[in-house]
Amino acid sequence: MNHTPKHHRRKSSKIHTRFNLHSVTAFGGATGLIDFVLGTGIDSNFRVEGLRKRTDAQFQMDDVALTFILGSLLGQERIFHFEDIEQDPLLKLKLDLPKLPDTTLLYKDLKRMGSSEGMKAVRSAQRQILKSSLPKGRDIVVDIDSSVETVYGNQEKSAVGFNPHHHGRASFHPLLAFDSQTGCCIYDELRSGDAHTADGFADFYEAIKKQLPDGVHIRAIRSDKGFTGEKVFQPLEQDGQDYVIKLKWTKRLAELAQVPNLAWRCITQSDNEHCDVASTMYRATSWEKPRRVVIVRRLDVEPEEVLCADWMWEYEAIATTLDWGGEDIWHFYNYRGNAENHIKEAKYGFAIDQFSSQNYGANQALQGLKLLAYNLFLLYKQVALQPAVRPWTAGRIRRRLLFLPGILVRHARQWTMRLPEFADRLSAQMLQTVP
Repeated sequence: MNHTPKHHRRKSSKIHTRFNLHSVTAFGGATGLIDFVLGTGIDSNFRVEGLRKRTDAQFQMDDVALTFILGSLLGQERIFHFEDIEQDPLLKLKLDLPKLPDTTLLYKDLKRMGSSEGMKAVRSAQRQILKSSLPKGRDIVVDIDSSVETVYGNQEKSAVGFNPHHHGRASFHPLLAFDSQTGCCIYDELRSGDAHTADGFADFYEAIKKQLPDGVHIRAIRSDKGFTGEKVFQPLEQDGQDYVIKLKWTKRLAELAQVPNLAWRCITQSDNEHCDVASTMYRATSWEKPRRVVIVRRLDVEPEEVLCADWMWEYEAIATTLDWGGEDIWHFYNYRGNAENHIKEAKYGFAIDQFSSQNYGANQALQGLKLLAYNLFLLYKQVALQPAVRPWTAGRIRRRLLFLPGILVRHARQWTMRLPEFADRLSAQMLQTVP
């Protein structure tokens, strides 16, 4: 019988399965990344007296820290996910361990990492990476933002607070500070979910300054409308620190915007939008003194083309100590939106919104270690990847470069990683120097 392609029945080949392939890894393309992390020497920060175990312990705290960091770099979101890499031959070879720590030990040692000595070690390692990432001898702009992280258990210090996505659910409310140019996380603090955005700002600001490497100074602080009031303004002004902070639009600001003698200046750059800017002194009811405020109003069409245009304006206000023009202040603040992208990358790429322990100190340490991995990944992209690849997210780079099947082969007292043929083309396109 003659079969047409439409009636052809696909015949499946029978495949026999054997579990006898040794030294196979799912992270064949991660060799360069692992070497880069080990080459930084950050594990030495965890060999301090307060974290030292007994001499006969199989895993010291630097082994545990490297396991968390490399696991985060390779996409392990929760602690129980580390079961997948416990016997990985590449990681065992690179870390010179018979196996990686199991999840039970990771949970236990993470609590030790959350102690004062452990957090000092995490901050010290973070500062070491910042020395290589931040521009030396140049002022930086620091973007400060907060994030609401819903929890799904009884985590210590979690509480019900403002939660836009899961109303009434307990959460954490961490504070994060990023360098606007490189995207590095300079400092982080895990807080209770019912904490106000501006709570503890003075201490957080001092911690940011201490974390910065020598020779790096803050040019300006940018933050959104959650960081307003004397809790924020006073510490910055007493330190002589410039800031650009968005204000919540209130009835008093709306009345101020309608003052007849307010000097509006048109800065329209498109025929589809009309935009004006004005600068004035303003004192909110909770402020101790007046401060300069830049007011921006926008309309999708020309005001002359619609009736009652005064009702259709969209307003925003920005408090600042800079003496720039109003338009420059507005554009300068709009670049703060990159901080939202940095938080998204830290969440989606390194799961900083996933908390695996009920202990608060352990969760604080885990967040710090994940952000340390995040900064290491940013530095690795600048050092090892082609410029066209550097804007890629961590997830995309993992799929294209790191998650390659590989076989470790030892011959003539040397180790060789055997990768698929197509990986040669990928490496040439993504890496600056192909191994």
